Amino acid sequence: MDPNNQNYLASLYPLVEEKSTSLPKRWHQSSKNKNLSLSNRNLTVQYQGNAKSKDAGTVRADAPIPPMCGAYYFEIRVTDKGKDGYIGIGLNRGAAFKSDRHPGWEKDSYGYHGDDGNAFMSNTMGVEFGPKFGTGDIVGCGINFAERCIFFTLNGLFLGSGPFTDIAPSANFYPVVGLQSQGETVEANFGSEKFAFDFPAYLTETRDRVRAQVARHPVSNKHGEWVRTVDSLVCGLLVHHGYSGAAEALAKSARIDLIEPAEDIRSRQGLLSLLLKGDLDEALRRTEELHPGLLAANPNLHFQLKCRQFIELVSRTDVSSAIPQLAVAAAASVSGDVEMREEGSSAVSKSDVEKTTDIDRIFQLGRELHTLRVNHGLDQAPFADAISLLAYEQPAQSPMSHLLDSEQREPLARALNSAILESRCQPSRPALEVALSQAARCLSALSKHSADGSVAFVAEGTAWLK
Repeated sequence: MDPNNQNYLASLYPLVEEKSTSLPKRWHQSSKNKNLSLSNRNLTVQYQGNAKSKDAGTVRADAPIPPMCGAYYFEIRVTDKGKDGYIGIGLNRGAAFKSDRHPGWEKDSYGYHGDDGNAFMSNTMGVEFGPKFGTGDIVGCGINFAERCIFFTLNGLFLGSGPFTDIAPSANFYPVVGLQSQGETVEANFGSEKFAFDFPAYLTETRDRVRAQVARHPVSNKHGEWVRTVDSLVCGLLVHHGYSGAAEALAKSARIDLIEPAEDIRSRQGLLSLLLKGDLDEALRRTEELHPGLLAANPNLHFQLKCRQFIELVSRTDVSSAIPQLAVAAAASVSGDVEMREEGSSAVSKSDVEKTTDIDRIFQLGRELHTLRVNHGLDQAPFADAISLLAYEQPAQSPMSHLLDSEQREPLARALNSAILESRCQPSRPALEVALSQAARCLSALSKHSADGSVAFVAEGTAWLK
């Protein structure tokens, strides 16, 4: 399928992951009546029964409609109405169906027919519904899982649902089309190209209605419990991220207790600010001073912080004059050739460690990182990435320049913040964040496993909750 068409389908059904869930894409070769022939990548259907045959011929799509779509839609173009125009379009519940019966004539089958414009729902007795249709017309059929109805369109105009309301939700609806007279030919569009009907607008309108209904759902606030709960969650979030002033103000206004003393919040925020500014030397010193034993208890975090310290030092040092020595040391560190680093090169001798220049400090840090990694069996990748900067005279212009980006400090700040809080027997994640993440996961699970499509319209656009 053309990438643009895949993008179009993805925009219509954002919760459907094609790797695990298939959308209907064509008519199913093994699920068609003998009087029908398929062509054009199984999108075109033609009736080829003999002139005396009165049997209808029906075919279903190759996959059921996933309820996680929220609402689903497809169209057919009548390229030839044939002798009598006995053409029907609709849906069938279940993979098994009678292929010699028109859509709507059998149980769990729903159809709109072109020869008389009638609607059929599990019955051969149709009801007046819409205009007749024939050659050149584009007819559409959709199902709205959220509002439990099936609807039809004609040449881009919405015909409504007629009798197709209060449809029991199911994960087993298939698009179907039926033909019954010589020469009848239709071509399907399952989203491989833009629809004649403005289905995206229909989705938007449905989404707005569903979300408005959710918003109107009453929430109990007996004795102000709901407000206090929300205030506590927000206050906890402010405390977690170190916004001491805002947290104190909210706690005072809402008459709730802070979960951490304001002085400790400010101290923690000051430490994280050092890290975010790139002053890893002082950040590490303050961490050891304020939280003794924390880094020793978290060797991987310690290693990550030391790697960042190394990167920050390289970023502010002119390493061009020492490229040969640094390259030798870097190669030795990655290969684990300790003897080469300590004896085979003067660049890493004991006297070098005692020097105070930035180049000497780079050697010292590299040695500390190597020792830390080996002693704790840590992943070599962060270390290898960090020292790879030494291969370039201008690291900021190198392929590894992304390591110098200040945004790389943020995940480390979050990790250090969580470690500090855990060491104080406080949650590593704020309760509000956990609640929102859990809500997102519940919505995602419901959208995948529930036949109630309204969940899809609520879950859509909530990826940020995770």
